Amino acid sequence: MANIDEALTNGQIGRQSRSVPFWNTACPDSFVDARKGPFDSPDGSLKVSQARGSATHRVQSRGFGDRRRSRFFYIPHPTPPFPLPIGVYSDISLAPAMSSSNDSSESASQENERRRAERKPAVRWRSRIGVATALFLVGGAINFASAVSTPILLHFLGPDASGGLVLSNDADAAFLGRSLTAVNAADPAMGAYLVIFMYTMCAFMMAFAILQLGVAWFAVRRAQAWGVWAGLLANEAVVPYYLAVSASFAQRGAPILGGLEFILVITAVTVSATVLGLSGVRGTRRPSSLVS
Repeated sequence: MANIDEALTNGQIGRQSRSVPFWNTACPDSFVDARKGPFDSPDGSLKVSQARGSATHRVQSRGFGDRRRSRFFYIPHPTPPFPLPIGVYSDISLAPAMSSSNDSSESASQENERRRAERKPAVRWRSRIGVATALFLVGGAINFASAVSTPILLHFLGPDASGGLVLSNDADAAFLGRSLTAVNAADPAMGAYLVIFMYTMCAFMMAFAILQLGVAWFAVRRAQAWGVWAGLLANEAVVPYYLAVSASFAQRGAPILGGLEFILVITAVTVSATVLGLSGVRGTRRPSSLVS
């Protein structure tokens, strides 16, 4: 055993263990047999040179499934490839991480609740914002129905079937000097032209009706102030144009404001809807502390 310790001191076995991976590390059979005594000299010293020479007779490993390995292995303890997990037995507390994750989840849930509240209809139909929404929807429905019914009536019944092409039948007759029926009988091409011209007007009326219904349903119903203001401006934008038309008709003998009754009614309804809508928006706004 003293000779074996001397071989370990000289680095014979260490170099072999470092040159071969630990799973293929095999000591020479001669060294294994040295423990039995064949390499011992008569004076009791280990024949290191003979052990070196017999190293060529050692068994080489051919992988994990090789059964020709030596009976003596040097298997060092491998270093773990990853740090050990920190668990409940660790001295490091997980409370700060868990607290931050809980805070983030709570803030996310609050944000989701706020978004759902914004998408949800703000009030009931009997409230101020509900009445305003209904008024805007009625205005859009009237425009939609007029855009559908007017071309049908004009196509089958003539230019005077809708109650007036510009203002009213009486105002149109005062401006032209004769009724629309007489114009159509005297000049059918002119009558057809007036009907087709009204088709183009109804096309724009249909587009405005769809937009008005969408704003009333998706904005005013959810108590959004921009929808109320948009409905007011869109409905009141026609008033200056009709005032100019009425002034031109008055110069040709038509009564002032003749045929503008419907436009004035729509204007009054829109103003009332705007007042109720803005009042309802201010009433349904939540405090900023609840939103944040």
